Amino acid sequence: FLDLQKAEAQAREAQIEAALERVRSRSMAMRKSNELADLSFELVKQVHALGIDTWFCAFNIYDDDSKGSLEWGSNAQGTYEEYRTPREGIFLRYYEAGQKGETLLINEIDEDECPRHYEYLCTLPGVGDQLLEMKDAGIPFPSSQIDHVAYFNYGYIIFITFKPAPDAHDIFKRFARVFEQSYTRFLDLQKAEEQVRLTEQQASLDRVRGEIASMRTTQDLEKITPLIWRELTKLNINFFRCGVFIIDETLQVVRVYLTTPEGKSLAALHLPFDSSDLVAQAVNYWQKHKVYKENWNSEQFKAWTKSLIDQNFLEDGTAYRGGEAPPDLLSLQFIPFPQGMLYIGSAVNLADEEIETAQKLADSFGVAYARYEDFQKLEAANERKSQELEEARELQLAMLPKSIPTLKDYELEVYMKTATEVGGDYYDYSIKNNGSINIAIGDATGHGMKAGTMVTMIKSLFIANSSTEDIAQFF
Repeated sequence: FLDLQKAEAQAREAQIEAALERVRSRSMAMRKSNELADLSFELVKQVHALGIDTWFCAFNIYDDDSKGSLEWGSNAQGTYEEYRTPREGIFLRYYEAGQKGETLLINEIDEDECPRHYEYLCTLPGVGDQLLEMKDAGIPFPSSQIDHVAYFNYGYIIFITFKPAPDAHDIFKRFARVFEQSYTRFLDLQKAEEQVRLTEQQASLDRVRGEIASMRTTQDLEKITPLIWRELTKLNINFFRCGVFIIDETLQVVRVYLTTPEGKSLAALHLPFDSSDLVAQAVNYWQKHKVYKENWNSEQFKAWTKSLIDQNFLEDGTAYRGGEAPPDLLSLQFIPFPQGMLYIGSAVNLADEEIETAQKLADSFGVAYARYEDFQKLEAANERKSQELEEARELQLAMLPKSIPTLKDYELEVYMKTATEVGGDYYDYSIKNNGSINIAIGDATGHGMKAGTMVTMIKSLFIANSSTEDIAQFF
C-alpha cells in the first residue's frame, strides 16, 4: 500500500510538473506581448487537466497608478479580452492581502452573497460587458463559489471553484510562481517591442525629414501626401485617408493636399479660411496649437464633397471619394505643426497612442517643411539677385561703344568676356576734332557690383575728360 501510495504521489507530482512546464513553455514561446491573453487559457486548460474543476481562472496585474488591476480571464470555453478591475470592495481585499505577504487567500461566496456579487460585477466597465456576453452565450453565473487567490510579485491569479479544493492549494501557489516567470518574460518582450517600435518610428521620422528637405519646387509638394500615407502605414496607424493643410495667415488661405483611399495624391485645393466650418475650426485649433477632432457620417461627407464642387475646387467627387460610395463613418483628426495641420481620416477615432505617434510625425514634418520654406526664400532671393545682376550686366554692356572707329592708318578689333555677370573690364574711345583718338582699356580689381560701379564712374570721367591730350592729367 505504501509503495503504491508513493508511486501515486510521484505520478501526481510528475503530472503537476508537466502541467507547469506546459505553461512555462507556452510563455517561453511567446513572440509578442499580445499573446499574454492566450496564456490565461493555457493556465485554465492545464488546471483542468490536473482534475481540478474550476469555473474561471484569471490573472490580475497591479496598475502602476495604484487604482486597480488589469485582468485577463478565461474559462474552459475560451479566452476573453482584458479588462480593468477597480481597487474597491472584494478587489481591495484581495490586493491588501497580497500586500501583507499572504501567498494564498481563500474566499467563500455563499448563495446569499453570490447574486449580489455578480450584480455588482456587471456594473463595472469591461468586466460587466464580458459577464453579460457569457450569460448571453448560455454560460450561467455560479450560485455560490470559492475564490482561491494565489499571489506573485506583479499581482495575483484567481481560481474560482464550486467546492473546496484543499489538495489544489499548493498547485495554485506553484502556478502563481510559474506565472511570475511568464510575466517577467512578457515584460521583456514588451520592452523589446517598444524599442523596435521607437526605432521604426525614428526611421520613419528621419525619412519624412529627409524627403521633404530634398524638395525644391512647389511641384515637389505633390509628393507630400503619398509620403505621409506611406509613413502612417509603416507606423501602424489605423487610417484610410490623410492629407496636409498648409495654413497661410497672410493670405487667409489653406493649401490642402489630400489622398484618395488608395493613397494617390489629389490636386491641391486652395481654401479660404471662411470657405467652410471645417476649415475655420481647423485653423482655430491650429492657432491654439491643439488637436482638432470631428466625426462625419456619409451624409456629412457628401455635403462636404458637394461644397468643394460648388466652389469649383473639384470637378466631381469620384476621385475624391475613391469610389462611388462615401464612407459610412469618417473620423477626422487634425494634428498641429508650425505651418499647418496633419490630417488623418479613419473609420474610428484614433487611440491616444496613435495621436501621440502622429504628433511626432507632424512635428518632424514641420521641421522639414521649415527648411523647405527657407530654401524657397533663398531661391527667391537668388532669383532676385540674378535679375539685378542681369540688369547691371546689361547696363555695363550698354556703356561700351556700339561701333568701332574707322581710321586711315589703323585697324581696330575689340573683344571682352566678363568672368561673372558684372565685371570690372572696360574699353572706350573718343576722336578729337583734329582726328586723333584716345583709347581707354581698363580692368578694375575684382569683379561683381563693386568693379562694375568703378567702371561706371570711369565711363563718366572719360566722357567728360577724354578731349584732353594729356594722359597724365587725365589719370
